[in-house]
Amino acid sequence: RIYPIRDNDEAWVDNVADQSIFMEMFNHKPKLPDNESIIFYTQQVAYSCEAISANITELGRLELEDLPNLPHDEHRDPFYSYAIAQMEIVRGKPELEEPDPKGNLVQVFLVNFRWPHVLTDCVLTFNAPYEWAIKERPFREIPKAKNRQMFFDMVKTI
Repeated sequence: RIYPIRDNDEAWVDNVADQSIFMEMFNHKPKLPDNESIIFYTQQVAYSCEAISANITELGRLELEDLPNLPHDEHRDPFYSYAIAQMEIVRGKPELEEPDPKGNLVQVFLVNFRWPHVLTDCVLTFNAPYEWAIKERPFREIPKAKNRQMFFDMVKTI
């Protein structure tokens, strides 16, 4: 059963791979069309991360077979969509380090679960860097294609 809740978020981080997963709950925005909501939330992530650049590379809708454990009630109009974006994000305080900072290139995967009947949007975000600005950092590199597969495997278990 799904209940409405106020804005809230949770975060999990893998420091070795410099990956993170965020789950955020928002009040449903009825004036925002379903097919535009994932774009809106992707832009919000870019803004909150202070991304130097952000490009959406893939958009799509998730269907019943993609999310077998979530409710699919046609009478209540749930809408499940995803976006994959590439962002350049600077870690730390760039204004203190150098005037023209270079950021890590990060794949950002988002899923938006819209449940208008409970006035809630849930956004799941998976951040996976694939190229680091500071090469001497001991991060485990994971190919972009593998990040994508890990994301969709994770979504299927929800």
